[in-house]
Amino acid sequence: MQVALNTPDQFFDFLRSSGLRKKYGLENLALFGSFARREPFQDIDILVEENADWKVLEDFRNEFTLLTDIKLDIMMRQFADPLVLKYALQDICYDTKA
Repeated sequence: MQVALNTPDQFFDFLRSSGLRKKYGLENLALFGSFARREPFQDIDILVEENADWKVLEDFRNEFTLLTDIKLDIMMRQFADPLVLKYALQDICYDTKA
């Protein structure tokens, strides 16, 4: 299935409509990086704000990529390098409809 995801709103809408967010119990997600800045992108970077099992995140990433054909990079806030997190937070984008 080819899904058009060109904006943060489309990304979050897709997570809701596909049921992925609920299926994997990921409520506190944010976007950062080129996709969040609405620049050309090769992958989508997300920040997981909550504690999550790596297996759950891997399954989420794999299913998302299978459905969209878009690579997903995941960073967990609790394990993020402070410098990388500092730059990620400069262009962070939260789901305003959640």
